[in-house]
Amino acid sequence: MAEWLPADFRNPRLHWFELLLPLAAGAALWQGFRGHLAHCAIVLGSMHLALGSVRNVPLFAIVAVGPLAATTGPLLTRSSFGVQLGLGEDALGLRGSRALTVASYMLGFAVLLGVLWRGPVSFGPASSLPIDAARHLPAGRLFTTDRWADYLIYTQPGRKVFFDCRNDAYGAALVEDYITAMTAAPGWGSVLDKYSLNVALVPKASPISAALSESHGWKLFYQDPVAAVFTRSVE
Repeated sequence: MAEWLPADFRNPRLHWFELLLPLAAGAALWQGFRGHLAHCAIVLGSMHLALGSVRNVPLFAIVAVGPLAATTGPLLTRSSFGVQLGLGEDALGLRGSRALTVASYMLGFAVLLGVLWRGPVSFGPASSLPIDAARHLPAGRLFTTDRWADYLIYTQPGRKVFFDCRNDAYGAALVEDYITAMTAAPGWGSVLDKYSLNVALVPKASPISAALSESHGWKLFYQDPVAAVFTRSVE
């Protein structure tokens, strides 16, 4: 269900999105002022969708390319050091063009440096997935997060999971049960009992992990900085 949540700008995988937002917004407004209202509306509309749900971020990036290129292309061409100005251009215009070029490069370098300073730009840290914990999973009916379930389906095709990111196919009742368990809301234990779940792979710092740690019916089987594995206690 993480794909339906708003974008998390603390995620290193979205640093490029953070950089693209002001550039695309500026290009959209510029196109709007020039009378290209369709470009403006499409970019700002897709930006609104991307900020509301992270699953729309790639769509926004695709939509923003055209207006952004249409805006920056002429500006870069006019401000290039190698541009051949017309006979009517004076020296002051040439110096202004060069100054604009230097300012543009300095601004771009500063933005890039700011993004890199916050952390490495990559596809995200490997530790965001339970890579090590997945190797220590005992057999049993497994409860885990929807995103981690997708990872297990890929890496361990033979293992059955309780819930994954295809949440729209499960129905409202099952989604509600999943949220109850993940947030350790009242009745979370009844949900795990209802579906006969006896193994739990959960984020170490999560409400359900804390609840399982304090439950007499569950015991800690494995733990690392990312994930914790719990099994039902045998009485």
